[in-house]
Amino acid sequence: MRKKILTMSLALALCMAGFTACGKVEDKTTEAETEAATEATTEAAADTTEAASAGDSDSDSSATVDGKKVETPLANVTYDDKIWTLDEENKTDTDEKTSLKFQILDGEDIACQVEVYAGIVDCLSFRDNLFSYGIDEKEFAEGKVETTNIGGVDCIKYETGSTRIFTGRVEGAGETFTVKASYDCDNENVQALIDGIEYKVTDTGNTDYPWYWEGEPYSTASASATVGDLTVNSNFLKMDEPFVTHETFNQEIAVTDDKIYILENDYIRSYTLAETGIVFDTEYALDAKYSSMNSTDDGRIFLSSNGKELIEWKDGEVVNTYSGCKKTYDISPDGSWGVGYFVAADECEIVSLNGDGTSTITPVSFGEVKSINRVNVSNDKIFVCGAPSDEESEASHIIAIYNKDGSFDKILTITKDEETVGVGSVTFVVDAPNGYFAMDGNMRTMPYWSKDGTYQGRLEDSDLFGTNYPWFSASTYHNGSLYTVMTEQRADKSAKEVIVFQVNGF
Repeated sequence: MRKKILTMSLALALCMAGFTACGKVEDKTTEAETEAATEATTEAAADTTEAASAGDSDSDSSATVDGKKVETPLANVTYDDKIWTLDEENKTDTDEKTSLKFQILDGEDIACQVEVYAGIVDCLSFRDNLFSYGIDEKEFAEGKVETTNIGGVDCIKYETGSTRIFTGRVEGAGETFTVKASYDCDNENVQALIDGIEYKVTDTGNTDYPWYWEGEPYSTASASATVGDLTVNSNFLKMDEPFVTHETFNQEIAVTDDKIYILENDYIRSYTLAETGIVFDTEYALDAKYSSMNSTDDGRIFLSSNGKELIEWKDGEVVNTYSGCKKTYDISPDGSWGVGYFVAADECEIVSLNGDGTSTITPVSFGEVKSINRVNVSNDKIFVCGAPSDEESEASHIIAIYNKDGSFDKILTITKDEETVGVGSVTFVVDAPNGYFAMDGNMRTMPYWSKDGTYQGRLEDSDLFGTNYPWFSASTYHNGSLYTVMTEQRADKSAKEVIVFQVNGF
């Protein structure tokens, strides 16, 4: 299994999020038996943890600590209040969540900080964190990962920069526990405070979701649906091996005549198209993370990301580097030009590509859009998806269409008279012979407009794909077919998978 370390900011965000996962994920909440938890001794908690933990402890933080004691339904912490200050304003101590923040202050600055969490939540965010910290989930489940005992719970340890994190889970209690030390983690007072933590663990008979290797891979049937004057057909391109991911949004897709390429951050997976779906071929490691991937009609592939130079890539090798092109780009199907963008609609550029690493850059401003979510281009149109600049517009998001030279053409939107919901975060627009067909990630819908911009209707994801609540990560239009990549959680919640569909009927 591929191991990756997330950036510090995302790893910390996962911890601070109160153990919730991204997307529409319902927490499996088990009501805590608080009276029993309060009476439970540290020894009983340790016994419960031993039965459910993964690995032997390398230390024991159950030393006796003198000082002031703060008690909550899920955890007690004894600390020296002459050294530490408890942030009372941001304290959480409900039956289902404990959140405590202790600080050593140096004037107005923070010298040390320790945050203590306990939550009765499902296992999803804990497993996401294992992945984020570069820990193999299967090795953890088999007890092959070293742990440290914190407050009676065996926890894995992760360090990055000036942050040290301990996190563990007790399945029977349905609880996840985290201690996060920041700034001067090696200060002797930090360990003293950690030694004063006592987690309260009550076995309620909770059973966590299956691990990804135990669960049922995603599958669905091909389908047809009608919108406006179109009958659209979808074909689920089943992978020979499931593509399990912890990334909800960060996939891109490129298609050549017989290959499908899926980009996720800093690697590309290559698949061969087959009668049964798609068959895994090769995985290519990249030298950096990329946020955009485009394929051309003649089989070229372009990779870009804000701050990095646009590259042409083939079979693991860089073919051309376009120096000076350092935005996120969407490249036309014929490979001759593209649009570079970030967020500000007045800081974009049209780039003409000469095929040899040289280019011509022309600044362009898309005045109808205030902030950009996504740009994609056909051979002669530019589709800019984002918030409208017109403050009187009733729409929160629009698709503004521009000609190849950047001149304004029209706006695609959905009025309140036409639908109860408008346009959300569009990740792709198909410039098809019969009209414009969009992939709206936020709404999980596929709205359709005729070529003159008249709204014709929309399809729900369940209508066309049989999905429950996917994220439409990215799409590409190749030889008259839409190829779209999305992420969807399995029905048994054992994993989130990257899945691919081919769509025809435009």
